[in-house]
Amino acid sequence: MAEDAASPDTIDESDESDGFLSTPRVDLSLLALALRLLPIVEHYALVYEFAHARSVELASGLVAHAFAAALRACLNEHLIGLAQLQQQHRTSGLGLQQMW
Repeated sequence: MAEDAASPDTIDESDESDGFLSTPRVDLSLLALALRLLPIVEHYALVYEFAHARSVELASGLVAHAFAAALRACLNEHLIGLAQLQQQHRTSGLGLQQMW
């Protein structure tokens, strides 16, 4: 019965106020970390969409096309960094809080 009671560090109800549905009984520290990471993911998606939209259409101009190519190079470097963090996570147990 003690396991059924919610601890103060968990959330019992779904929270849709942040634009996503959190699962019941999520640890508050993990939820706070996820809320800090979500804007980064949104910005990455916007930069990715911009870079790929401008690289396909040459009508936007040569400067925009060159800028999109530079953004794609930065995104590739970012993915390499993420792969290195993922490898550290697999080999040495690097956690999300340690990465932040």
